[in-house]
Amino acid sequence: MATAELDTIKEQFKAWDQDGDGTISYEELKFVMAKLSPDMSENDLDLLMKEIDDNGDGVIQFEEFVNWIANPGSSKAMDEQGNFTNFDFKATLRPLFRIFDRDGGGSISLEEFIECQSLLINSMKLHPESSSEEGWANFDFSSIDRDGSGEIDFDEFCEWQGQVMKECGVSKQAMPELINNIVEALKTILEIDEAVQRGESESKVQKALQESVEKVAKNAQALFSKKSDHTEQARSCWCNPPRGFSLQLLARKCASELGLGLGGLDEKEKSKPKGRRLSRSSTMSATGQVRLCIPAINGGRHAPASKWFARVSRCNKTGDDEFFIYVFDVNSGKLDWSRSESDAEFQAALASLPKDIKIFCLLKTRGLMGKTVAWPGVRDALMEASEMGLLRKEDLDVYGEAMIEIMLKMMEDNDEIVDIEEEGKDLVEVAIEKLDAEAMQPLQVLASLAQLNLLDVSENSIEQMMDGEEGMDDMLEGA
Repeated sequence: MATAELDTIKEQFKAWDQDGDGTISYEELKFVMAKLSPDMSENDLDLLMKEIDDNGDGVIQFEEFVNWIANPGSSKAMDEQGNFTNFDFKATLRPLFRIFDRDGGGSISLEEFIECQSLLINSMKLHPESSSEEGWANFDFSSIDRDGSGEIDFDEFCEWQGQVMKECGVSKQAMPELINNIVEALKTILEIDEAVQRGESESKVQKALQESVEKVAKNAQALFSKKSDHTEQARSCWCNPPRGFSLQLLARKCASELGLGLGGLDEKEKSKPKGRRLSRSSTMSATGQVRLCIPAINGGRHAPASKWFARVSRCNKTGDDEFFIYVFDVNSGKLDWSRSESDAEFQAALASLPKDIKIFCLLKTRGLMGKTVAWPGVRDALMEASEMGLLRKEDLDVYGEAMIEIMLKMMEDNDEIVDIEEEGKDLVEVAIEKLDAEAMQPLQVLASLAQLNLLDVSENSIEQMMDGEEGMDDMLEGA
């Protein structure tokens, strides 16, 4: 997705997020739709919410909002001004289906499929920047013909094209024009082929054929190229902060600019038993906290990023959180944090990180970017992950129960159970107290989540995080 388009989506998301909490609630969606679509029924609103809210947690996160806008199968598109229009993916694809359906029988035979797919792939190969033909070549007839009827019907065709276009980097607004251009060019190519078969001179139609092939190549490259071809620099991985990076510097900056004390940076976090469930712990400062530190978009390079973002919260007089973005940029010439008036760059950097790395960043932030994080900080980090839509709320309870069971087993192995019972203490409460005194490595937390099948952690991410941890002590000052 192009940067300009992403910026437009961010601005629209902020406009819908009326209370500024970083999510769009059902009531906020209802309020917006009452203005955009006054005739929308309660049932249609429920369906729309379900369409956008991928993880079903009842609120819309920014990533869900972006995915909804970009998903070819969704019912809305956004123009350059941020206005929403209805989008009918099947209606957009109908002309292309008719090209494949050469005999007009209402379905595509194997011969028809091979003919048109070959035309598209061969045309795209002629484009100087083409690599997109691979996306089409990965699909064969049988994988598209889901019911095994020997024919591809319109619904199967749309499902196939939905998979192809999901990875494209073009906006839905541009899709209809690009598809129509491809359809017109393919129609010309097929008509020329029929003319040649009828015995007409190929030299007479050579120029028209070349122009049509070039038109297919140009438009198909724009439409079907994979998202990574368009957003090579919008990929990020975990990397260490640069030398001079310090959260204590951030604390001093927030104190001077916002009158804000950041919890956990002036003294070690304290905690109380929280029961068996994970919940927002009392270590969350009443004045403010560094909620998340992430590197700027780094194109997947593992070298320390010269630019980092910190999301800071402040509790206002009504008890609600306000959020501020601070930037640490070595290239600015000052080894200090500066407040940003916009969160657009932060949101883009956050969207570029894989889910497991985002959770790793949350854990590292709670551990003040050190190698370990106290158990209360783990609880807070995972609760934050849930609020961001990275983990399900019910998974937090599963993880909390598992950690208590592990601590109970350790207590049993250490022959502590009898003494505790003789003192009349509750075993679970003692296990929770002991957990509160523990510190864990962020990688250990992710490994536990993976073992419980609560999170997919890629081997690539593990390699990045391990490499980063090995050099962390040398990279940080005063952390």
